[in-house]
Amino acid sequence: MSNPTSTAPPTAASGSAPEMHFIAVLIRAQGSGLERMLGLLRRRAATLATMQISFSRDQNLATVSLTVQGNLAVAQALAEHLRKLTDVIQATVIEAEIGA
Repeated sequence: MSNPTSTAPPTAASGSAPEMHFIAVLIRAQGSGLERMLGLLRRRAATLATMQISFSRDQNLATVSLTVQGNLAVAQALAEHLRKLTDVIQATVIEAEIGA
């Protein structure tokens, strides 16, 4: 017999995937800029699905692509905190449409 009071998690019951947003970060790759960025992500307990780092040809700049799980407000707040780091040149939130 099944227990009628047990329910599935909300994401499984609704059949919808968690909301995902992309953040594109342009950062100076010299010194400890990447370490500071990673420390900020760790302190903010960001739920990252993916992270990709691509260095420019001259190795002075890097592009970091983050896939963040959460609502748009969470992604925008994270991008705002990233912009406050001195080595971050630009941090932009790109909304993703899942299942479209």
